[in-house]
Amino acid sequence: MIKDWINIHHPLFGALSETHIQEINKGRILNAIPVGWRFFGNFEHHQSARIVVVWDPRVSVIIYQASAQAVTCGIFIASENVSLTITFVYGFNLVEDRHALWEELVSLNATTLVSTHPWAVVGDFNQIMRTSQHSDHLNLEVDISGMEDMNLGIQDAELFEAQAKGLIFSWWNSQAENPISKKIDHALINQSWAEIFPEAYAEFLEPQQSDHAVCLFRIPSLCRQKRKPFKFFHHVTDHPEYHDIVEEAWQYETIQGSNQFRLMRAMKLLKNALRKLNKRHYSGISQRVKEQDAKVAGYQWLLLSNPDTEIARQEHEAKVVWQTLITAEEKFYRQKSRVRWLQLVGDILSSKQEIEDHSADYFQQVIGYTDLAVSPSSVAELQDLLPFRCSAQQKLDLVKEVSADEIKSIIFSMPLSKSPGPDGYSVEFLRASWNTVGEDVTSAIREFFRNGRLLKDLNNAAITLIPKMSEACQLRDYRPISCCNLIYKIISKVDIRNAFDTLAWDFVIKVLEAQEFPPFFISWIKECISSPRYSISINGELAGFFPGKKVLRQGDSLSPYLFIMVMEVLSRMLEKAVVQHQTRLHPLCSTPRITHLLFADDLLVFSDGSRHSISGIKDTMASFKDMCGLDMNKEKS
Repeated sequence: MIKDWINIHHPLFGALSETHIQEINKGRILNAIPVGWRFFGNFEHHQSARIVVVWDPRVSVIIYQASAQAVTCGIFIASENVSLTITFVYGFNLVEDRHALWEELVSLNATTLVSTHPWAVVGDFNQIMRTSQHSDHLNLEVDISGMEDMNLGIQDAELFEAQAKGLIFSWWNSQAENPISKKIDHALINQSWAEIFPEAYAEFLEPQQSDHAVCLFRIPSLCRQKRKPFKFFHHVTDHPEYHDIVEEAWQYETIQGSNQFRLMRAMKLLKNALRKLNKRHYSGISQRVKEQDAKVAGYQWLLLSNPDTEIARQEHEAKVVWQTLITAEEKFYRQKSRVRWLQLVGDILSSKQEIEDHSADYFQQVIGYTDLAVSPSSVAELQDLLPFRCSAQQKLDLVKEVSADEIKSIIFSMPLSKSPGPDGYSVEFLRASWNTVGEDVTSAIREFFRNGRLLKDLNNAAITLIPKMSEACQLRDYRPISCCNLIYKIISKVDIRNAFDTLAWDFVIKVLEAQEFPPFFISWIKECISSPRYSISINGELAGFFPGKKVLRQGDSLSPYLFIMVMEVLSRMLEKAVVQHQTRLHPLCSTPRITHLLFADDLLVFSDGSRHSISGIKDTMASFKDMCGLDMNKEKS
């Protein structure tokens, strides 16, 4: 039966689940598949092969990872030059036993390259994702145990349901008297898959001799061209159809998942409609302005030569179109002027790809790794240094419920014409579309402050490189500024060198704990600073994608506040060094006592200049570095 099905539908690879085949009988698998096909069974992880992966010899398959509930494979289709990652799933029957499956998927996303490459997760999960996936959900109280575990698990793994066709349910209980169907087989994909294969879909077909529907992934066309990152152009908001287009394309209500996920997904789906609007009406904007200008001039020449009402009407209409186009052109170039073109000169880097690869590698070394994952300082030690403690009222104020009015007020007071993050959206989008998207944006932000969980995609950032000097030609000559995603910017507004590049986030959390900030407030901060991921913006395109291991980033609204708190520790250490005679004051700094001045990340330390004092200051700075990872710039000190 399996061989016949393969010969009819012509898949290149797939998986069989619940085979009950012992390893000693694995020859039976060869008899069930076409001649020449190959297979892998997860015999090492279960007494019988719960999952058997099979494939046509025309494709290359590498087994990356296998467990009792999942087998993850690398698939290379040589004829199409396409590489995929597929995880085939067969979940255990018991809710508690499936916890390991969700953890495995989250780990795959967090620790391997699947997060940046096309990845699909397909199979029998033995779990519905929502009550409507039970055929009798309107009449029965559906068992929802395990449902939240799965939804949270795939959210943390950054997976979502693929487009699907065919059968609504995928399993039935084979009971003629009381037939019940459920959707417990699922096809999930990540964002990279959705972008590279936008027309791909999962088709659930008749089970034939099984009690489960067959899932067949189809990719009608392979779209592998690299697409420029989306950018919201402000001029599209002036188009008369803008509001209708946004309202029609906004699919928040049809998307399943947490409020943050629904918002993120709705914003991504909206991009296609906004791209089409811009392309249809504003592509080649400068040429359109010239052509319309010539048309207006022609009508005006006629009016001044032989005027009549019809020419006057046409001139008026043409002038309205010209004014719209010239306004759009002005906005376009105002946005474009914020893009800095990066040129790294020299004999080493000569191509655009080399520049992108080098930049991504360089900054991954700078902010993607840390030598101080955990600070050796204790909370008690910091409490001895820091006298401030949050009062009871301050604690209540910090964790009070965030209102919808407060969120709207912040959004409408944020500065305009700012560089967007990787999502491509700016504040102008929210303001122009507030009647359509405002309630959903508010719900997603309030969800974060309610449960303390931040969707990973919301905390992505694009590092924009700002030259420190006019003749900048090496990466160290550029200042990296993090352009955060729009929704994260709002959350950080509500929440309240490189100096930032070496600071351990663990130390920041201990500083907050030492000053007795509310635990829930600290969890918000920890979620924001411990989960960023970066790409490098090179000449308007994004290069690389890696997690950040250092805490604070220039461009993040939270960073200045947290940096000041950390530097308060250094301030107390310098004052303590004077009290304990490890260093001596400058003669003119005793009344009032001034040990140092701090402006942003620039520090001036005053002493009498003696060898004893210089040694004491160096020891204090070294102790501070050991505590938090933050070191002074020796080139400037």
